[in-house]
Amino acid sequence: ETVFGPDGAMEAFLQARQEGKVRWLGFSAHNGDAALAAMARFAFDTLLFPLNLPLWQAGFAPPVLDLARQQELGILALKALCRGRWPDQAERTHAPCWYQPSTDPEEARLALSFVFSQGATAAIPPGNEDLFWMAVELASQLQPFGPAEEKRLQELTTNAQPLFT
Repeated sequence: ETVFGPDGAMEAFLQARQEGKVRWLGFSAHNGDAALAAMARFAFDTLLFPLNLPLWQAGFAPPVLDLARQQELGILALKALCRGRWPDQAERTHAPCWYQPSTDPEEARLALSFVFSQGATAAIPPGNEDLFWMAVELASQLQPFGPAEEKRLQELTTNAQPLFT
């Protein structure tokens, strides 16, 4: 309400675009309802949103991605290499990741392929340097994502707990 209200941030963003200071306007959200509400109020150019198979299967991302595709937004995927929440008592590796990342190259390649199969135009890798460079390397190895790949990724992420619901 504040962003879109009188004297809200959207007024400043639109003014910046009119003045040629920015060309594209996008937003990020970690909440499906907030993302849907923002897209209903303004014709954004891009969406930055969490997207991975465990979230998809939990029903978190499909409505948001459906609307983003209908509106022809650029889709920037966050958490593409996120398996989910850290299991209880698990050693938390790969700082600064606050979630359990996909560290296995096969799983990570499939995870990235899944994200791009959903219409993502870019995937933001985790902030951990090792995982970042693994994602960059895997980007050249992506393949079409079909039922066999989805089945394999499901097998690899069977026990993953989605970050959001």
